[in-house]
Amino acid sequence: MGEALDKCSTMRSVDFSLNELGDPAAVAIGKALLGYSRLTKLSLRANGIVAQGAKQIAKAVRANCRLRYLDFRFNRLGDDAAKHLFEALLNNTRLEELDLTSNRIRDDSCEWISEVLLTNSVLSKLSFADNYFTDEAAQEFLKILQKAENLNLTEFNIEDNQISEMGMMQLSLFMSTHARELVKKKKEAKKNAGSKDKGSKDKGSKEGSKLGSKVRTESKVSFAPEGGSKISRSASRDSRGVAGSRDGSKTR
Repeated sequence: MGEALDKCSTMRSVDFSLNELGDPAAVAIGKALLGYSRLTKLSLRANGIVAQGAKQIAKAVRANCRLRYLDFRFNRLGDDAAKHLFEALLNNTRLEELDLTSNRIRDDSCEWISEVLLTNSVLSKLSFADNYFTDEAAQEFLKILQKAENLNLTEFNIEDNQISEMGMMQLSLFMSTHARELVKKKKEAKKNAGSKDKGSKDKGSKEGSKLGSKVRTESKVSFAPEGGSKISRSASRDSRGVAGSRDGSKTR
């Protein structure tokens, strides 16, 4: 399986959901991702994967493989595998969506997850639904999310954990506000980029006009034969006019 993924250079998306592949297959897939695989979307949902298989996938994530979407729902990764995944994300600049729904992840993973939330500027969707986080983890996540200056998350799903209604409301309120602010920032950035492009075009047309004027001015200049003096046509007309004036003065 891993060898096939490695050799198939045209494959971009693979869904292995509901196959009970286990760790051996996950290890093979991880090694393929470290090779020449061009996969950008991988689903390993409900495959009985535990720490060993997830760690090999984490190595590929750390190496900045091409994956943009990774679905690990309904496996049994636990805190140890979660640690390796999130340590890998500290070096990754490509993965945009990660789903860890129902993976027996607990508060012990907060430290590594928090570090990623604070520094990662690529991840846009993250799900921890149906795990074992408590209010303590929820408050830690909220604190980190508020501090993160380059946060790109628009979805942070932490439903069906051991978090109180108040804790869920606080996280939900922050995420909805942050999502609106992100949309606003992107619109402003797009508008500013458009203004800069227009300014560059205007500047280019002005420089083109100046260059054209310079060329026209230079085209008025004529050159005398070798050894003669260089004068312009307009200067010649002025000289003839002056000479005529002098002749008229003499006649009078």
